[in-house]
Amino acid sequence: MLCFDEPAAALAFTLERERLHPTLGIVRRHVADRLGYLVGRRARLLDIGGGAGLLGELVLARLADAAYVWVDPSAAMRSLAQARLAHRPAADYRTAPLVDGLRGIEAGAGFDAAWALDVFAARAPKDAPAAVHREVFARLAPGGRYFVCEPYSGAAGASGVADGGDTGEAARLETVDAQERAIAAAGFEVGASLTLVGTLAVHEMVRPG
Repeated sequence: MLCFDEPAAALAFTLERERLHPTLGIVRRHVADRLGYLVGRRARLLDIGGGAGLLGELVLARLADAAYVWVDPSAAMRSLAQARLAHRPAADYRTAPLVDGLRGIEAGAGFDAAWALDVFAARAPKDAPAAVHREVFARLAPGGRYFVCEPYSGAAGASGVADGGDTGEAARLETVDAQERAIAAAGFEVGASLTLVGTLAVHEMVRPG
């Protein structure tokens, strides 16, 4: 997974992703609104590949008393997230590769919701999504929601290649159906919706129980 030596490099990467995928902001609001509707103020939340904490900030604005765990391999991203969420001193930050970071959390931890936004194709080509999905499944409570929001193959401009983006990313993109199958293979059921927002597919999945 991509790491960054300095917060400035992490911020530059974050801003470039916003440029390549201008609907990221819409997706963040969609997920935050859904969680504000689905789970209570004291929910337990798991932010996978949490980056600069942009989605975490929106979710926590709606769920004021939620417990929040952020997992990401980048210390520079952690600096950005902690600065953004400085008003949440009780947040739990874990800097580790995604699978290792998740395995450091007790299985059966009973999280009410988890999300991974623009993580796998962009930043974690070697951190197999299937392994991440399995670890998330083991830590969600029955009925817990899992949002996976990724660029998908076939969306115009999804790889950013035409705009000078990472040419290797195009080869890592999967179709919407393939993304959904990979999440479902970990045990999840299709949830309330599959939403296509520009170049991004938003999968809302449920841990049965």
